[in-house]
Amino acid sequence: MFFVLSKKYLIFLFLKIAFYEFFLPIRTCPPLVNVEGLSQASKPRSARRRQRELSAPQTPIVQPSHPPIRRRIHATALSDCLQLSTKDLSFQMYTTQFNAMKQGAYCDCQEIMLINNSKKRLHWQLDLRNNVTLDDDIFRVLHSSLTPFISSSASIGPEGEIDPKEIFSFKINFVPTKHGIYKTSIPLYVNHYQQTAYTYIELTGELLVPNLIFEPRRLILPPVPLDIESVGTVRVRTNGFEK
Repeated sequence: MFFVLSKKYLIFLFLKIAFYEFFLPIRTCPPLVNVEGLSQASKPRSARRRQRELSAPQTPIVQPSHPPIRRRIHATALSDCLQLSTKDLSFQMYTTQFNAMKQGAYCDCQEIMLINNSKKRLHWQLDLRNNVTLDDDIFRVLHSSLTPFISSSASIGPEGEIDPKEIFSFKINFVPTKHGIYKTSIPLYVNHYQQTAYTYIELTGELLVPNLIFEPRRLILPPVPLDIESVGTVRVRTNGFEK
């Protein structure tokens, strides 16, 4: 365990699930004050100037001492109540797979498992609102059997309940319409709390375009005398072709 001190907060970061108990010493540093009880910073400037001009011995300055403050800290690091097998999915589709997909002979899907680590039944829900990529059916949320979720028109997205220590899985289907890169983020809510997302599922998909890459793009040969050979090297790489 270690902690980070910010401007207003002391943030503790736990490295493992455990119970922590320790004392946090705090020592204050008050400003220097003289025997009259007036701090040097609070005195008027003219008074400080006159004091420096005095030839008499200066009044000794003392630092008041305060005992350190000790605070007992109790903290418990818990596991996530809802654990996801992954929060990031990445898809890559080649042109041959894209053509097969349009004929219904190929389906690019990846699975996400939800694990209930708590002792109570949990409710989960995905928020598919205000998402152009999802509205265009680029990414589809499906049951493990590849059947779509059936929700009411008022629902914000697929939802369900998971019993303690149970696992529920669903799949994400990547269905691009043209070559390019697609990205989106899906909020996941737990126990009907929609003010703040419990976590986000990040989706990235790319439909690759078969092409050849020439390196360098432009080759300039140096000037040489007559009958002297000048040689340059051009490398050709393939991109978007199935291996």
